[in-house]
Amino acid sequence: MVKRSVNRSVNPSRAATPWNAIFSVFMALLYGVSPIDLIPDLIPVLGWLDDAAIVPMFLILAYFQYRKAQRQHEAKARVVVMPPPRN
Repeated sequence: MVKRSVNRSVNPSRAATPWNAIFSVFMALLYGVSPIDLIPDLIPVLGWLDDAAIVPMFLILAYFQYRKAQRQHEAKARVVVMPPPRN
């Protein structure tokens, strides 16, 4: 996914990675390393479970946002402009 994103950002004819997907990945990384959690990590099991649930949710959200943008780009590429009919 990262290699494709880099290729698409370099090649303007390809779809770029949407900002909402980049933001979701950033939030997943930030939440994973942040000491501020919904449930503090001081509570042995529950503190780790919220990290184990929220980080993958952000990554799955980024994946679906990326796929949606990719499908939209492919749909635009499939549009064929027909010449006007001859009389």
